[in-house]
Amino acid sequence: MSIADEYDRYLSTPTEPSVIDPFTYWQSQHQMYPNLSLMAIDILSIPAMSAGVERLYSQCKIMLTDRRNRLQIDSLQAVECIKSWDSLQIGLPQVVVTEAQMEDGKVELDIDPAEDDNMDIR
Repeated sequence: MSIADEYDRYLSTPTEPSVIDPFTYWQSQHQMYPNLSLMAIDILSIPAMSAGVERLYSQCKIMLTDRRNRLQIDSLQAVECIKSWDSLQIGLPQVVVTEAQMEDGKVELDIDPAEDDNMDIR
């Protein structure tokens, strides 16, 4: 059976007005339209706009300068994640680390889940 046959058969069936989620619909139609359902899922998977992805690439390019060319991908992901959280302005607790703690290299966070506004650093 060719893809054109599947498409013609699909066009000849009555429409289903109760379809809310097109992904779920095409997944359920895989037995009846195997090729057409795969094509539909591929097409529906394309983001409507790529501005967010382009912005993320630009931000990463700015961060990866000549001096930071050895920055590992885990570090880059962590920084971008934190920047994203910061932009949400959800009132994350502020952590202050003293110079002495930085020199020791031992910074431990003591977080009480009941009092997330108060963070004690040891």
